[in-house]
Amino acid sequence: KYKVPQVSWHFQIKDEIFDEDVRSDVLKDLYVKALLEKLAPTIFSAMEAGLYPSITSDTFNIKIDIFGYSEKASFLLEEILKAINNLQISKDQFDIYYSSLYKDYENAQKLLPVFQAKNYLQSILSPSSFTNLEKLDSLKRIQFRDFLKFKNKIFETCYIEGFLSGNLSLKEAESIWLDIKDTLRQKPFLPKDHFQKKVFVISDGKGPYLIHQKIDVLGNGVVLAIDQDSFSFESKAAQSILSQTLREAFFTSLRSDQKTAYIAHSTDVEMQKHLYQLFFVQSNSHGVKDLLARFEIFIEDYEDNIETKIPEDRFENIKNNIIQNLENPYKNLQEMSSTLNYLAFEKETDFLWHEKRIEALQNLTYEEFISFCKKTLSKDNKKRLAILFEGRLDKDFKYKKLEDQEHKTIGFYKTDTIENENVR
Repeated sequence: KYKVPQVSWHFQIKDEIFDEDVRSDVLKDLYVKALLEKLAPTIFSAMEAGLYPSITSDTFNIKIDIFGYSEKASFLLEEILKAINNLQISKDQFDIYYSSLYKDYENAQKLLPVFQAKNYLQSILSPSSFTNLEKLDSLKRIQFRDFLKFKNKIFETCYIEGFLSGNLSLKEAESIWLDIKDTLRQKPFLPKDHFQKKVFVISDGKGPYLIHQKIDVLGNGVVLAIDQDSFSFESKAAQSILSQTLREAFFTSLRSDQKTAYIAHSTDVEMQKHLYQLFFVQSNSHGVKDLLARFEIFIEDYEDNIETKIPEDRFENIKNNIIQNLENPYKNLQEMSSTLNYLAFEKETDFLWHEKRIEALQNLTYEEFISFCKKTLSKDNKKRLAILFEGRLDKDFKYKKLEDQEHKTIGFYKTDTIENENVR
């Protein structure tokens, strides 16, 4: 289909020591940083030749991705595997990698409040994710001997997933797969022992909820998550249409019309077969509770006037556009292989995923869509969690709280006579 001599390969290496603990996650980050540093000359040469490798730390695994011209791709993979097998670092090198990672985590505390709030929300919704502050605290307790113990144990027992596509034959793919197994020489990490990803489900009844933290950064950030219940293809169809309209309307309302924020964004997410609608705002002029109140006013107005905001003809147009995008989901080999790799290992080899989504969209009626919108956006849906990260606002414009009768100290009373005398 893509008439270019390129490949796109994806490998996920799971290990029993990549567990649900923040310490393991930090050690994995350190390991990847050390491995990338050792491979830096190889990676530079590969990129010069049109090959783009990526090695990243992911949930419960380390990911290796290679995209580019096929001629030297297998040689590049071989060099990466050799580096994994033969990785040796000194105490001085460890100190350099440690300092670099420490600075990464520390600098994350200086990000805009909205990004820190998003990171915090992610750590709640996905318990295998951790805030950068949690990682920094854990890193402070890690020493060189801890890293050596981790490095020497890594991939002793592991499980490898892979998806290979592009300019190679089945025989070449099988040969690459055998080379990986022979190079790592691992004991099997059985699927029944794998760690399972989880998602947090907000309990109904006693919400909505908020978490408020103060940070020493300029501005305020607010993130709101609305729980939209368990995944079904029908609910996902309705969510995708609603989210597309919310994205534009939320930006227009809070940024263009109200001018309360310079970042205003809304998006939908699906995590472990559960649906959420998210709202994000960054402001240097408004308080966090004021921003949250504006969220709720916007959402309430949108739900009350949903038929006006999204009349049936607009609903049909958006639905048809989404269907068209799903019918042509891949612009290039890299996008195709990334999506198929995701379907293979995150969606349990359901390669008809897009077709099922298309069918659900085609069958979705306007009445069903409106019902979904009202159910999820209504204040009756109290499954909402807001993360408020309060930083510093402009010091020259800040309201000072007055106690009872204290107003008398900030001004004076005048009569018409005094006013007239002052005018003369």
